[in-house]
Amino acid sequence: MSASKKRFPYLNGYLQKAHEEQEQYSGGVAIGYGCLATALATMVAGFVGARFLGFLTVPVALAVGTLVGVVVGRMVSAGQKKRMPSSRVQQAWAVADEMRRLRSGRKLHKWVDPSILQLLEAAAYHWTRVHNSLAGPAWASPNLPGHWASVRDQAAQAAQDAMADVIILARSCMGPPAKDKEEMVKEVFEDFADLDIAEALQGLKTLSKQDWTASAHQSPQARTVFMQARPIAERLQSLADEVERAAVEVGSSQVFLPATPEATQSIDAVLGELRAIKQAETELDQQLGQGS
Repeated sequence: MSASKKRFPYLNGYLQKAHEEQEQYSGGVAIGYGCLATALATMVAGFVGARFLGFLTVPVALAVGTLVGVVVGRMVSAGQKKRMPSSRVQQAWAVADEMRRLRSGRKLHKWVDPSILQLLEAAAYHWTRVHNSLAGPAWASPNLPGHWASVRDQAAQAAQDAMADVIILARSCMGPPAKDKEEMVKEVFEDFADLDIAEALQGLKTLSKQDWTASAHQSPQARTVFMQARPIAERLQSLADEVERAAVEVGSSQVFLPATPEATQSIDAVLGELRAIKQAETELDQQLGQGS
């Protein structure tokens, strides 16, 4: 695992989740259903033609299958468009995708201002708390009362919008690193080539002790963006606290389905039998007592 992934586990988790959500709306699902429908329709058309018509050419079967696939694909795609998220979330997805590519190239910690990167990690941590809590047994229960279900949906949307705002704000604090380590190593070796041994050795010593933030991108907008994004991250923390606290109350207010009439009737029948047996034993004891 790369150093950037170890440093920012919650931000990396959010970037991956954003990528997965974006994939769901990108048409991949519609294409998949369309291809599946094409294959199934082609086989069915071939079977029906051979079984009932005696023949069916391959082009005709393929044409039928393709037509069905296109129709199914468009139906699925139309359903997805109706549920497309806000433009703000889609903009955040684009920035998150850019960050994800930097992370894959082990450049995320170099191309984002360190202070903003730390703030992103903090915001992503509280976003994760909200996400995990709402996915837990209390909030995800099928017996969740209607008013709590509404609160759950609002909390999920609020967390998504807040994280989107932080990600969008952070975009202005991304850029080339101040000085890449590869460039610094090159300069050290150039010093060796020029026989400037003392300066080269000092360069190696500095490079080995250097913190990653020293060579990261330094954005002139970092302070302004930090002041704008920090209240959002703090509100995310408050939301996470309340969602986790309310999970206990939600769990105690679950509405469970009543027992079915058949179940209660069966119990009543058994209880009736037990009472009848007990009554018979009592009467037998009385008769034996009188006989003696």
